Amino acid sequence: MKREIILLGKSLKDYPETGYYEKRLINTTYSYFRDHNIAGFKSRLKKDFDYEVINNFVKDGNIFWTTNEIIGAVRVSLSLNLLTDEEWKRAIPIIEHGLEANKAYVRMLDEMSDVFEKYCEEWKDLDMRSTFMKRVHLECWQGRFSEHSSNPEKKPNYS
Repeated sequence: MKREIILLGKSLKDYPETGYYEKRLINTTYSYFRDHNIAGFKSRLKKDFDYEVINNFVKDGNIFWTTNEIIGAVRVSLSLNLLTDEEWKRAIPIIEHGLEANKAYVRMLDEMSDVFEKYCEEWKDLDMRSTFMKRVHLECWQGRFSEHSSNPEKKPNYS
């Protein structure tokens, strides 16, 4: 009998199709040495459960996954029977936290879009959209949104 996974009050089967992400995960994480990689995953899982769940369901290194990638990872893990029922009970709250973070991220983008669109429209004769697209990563790396050591006070230097 297959386990029923409920995430954020919704059955896993009710989430959109994620075949592309599932196939990509199978072809990378569980590629040619599939049995070896699955055994390795299960072994690491027993040593440090929370870390492995976060890395395998929510993030790839420091890159947070999209909702479809998270759902795809859950489906692959379910189909490969990677977790026991007890491990799923511990994993689901972590996965749901990641899904909530994605929802908050999309809300933030929606809230910011009006400001950015207005700004880009007002200054389109100067092509400020291109300028914004080139500089926003620097604001995250060394500017006001950074945690970079060269900007401990998080005050951007526009000079």
